[in-house]
Formats: sequence, structure tokens, C-alpha cells
Amino acid sequence: MTEVIVAIALICGEIVCSNVVYEPRFEDMAACEAYISDERQVRSLDQEQVVLDDCIWTTEEIMKEFK
Repeated sequence: MTEVIVAIALICGEIVCSNVVYEPRFEDMAACEAYISDERQVRSLDQEQVVLDDCIWTTEEIMKEFK
């Protein structure tokens, strides 16, 4: 199994919240954390609130189940 790092988030707009699994895969946690930090700023400009976000280790096999 191929292990990867993915960024996930719970993002809320004015009325509804949704789970997001970002498409990029990362080779290290630092790159992933920098990505979600930037994404948090972009979302706030779009009037969305990032309630929770994190970088997780998983496998490509597990990620295929979410597509």
C-alpha cells in the first residue's frame, strides 16, 4: 500500500457545512500544513469558515473509496 499525506477540512458557509478532501497529495507534513494554512486564508476571503482542518497519513487505496 502506498502511504500519502492528505489535507482534510470541515468548511462552513453561511448556511451549510461540508467536508473537503483536498486533491493534492504531500510528501511531508510541513508542505501539507503550509497548504492548509494558505487555504484557510483563501476561504476566509470567500466568507467561509474553516472549522477544522488537518493533515493525515492514509493510503491511496483508502482515498479511492472517497471518490
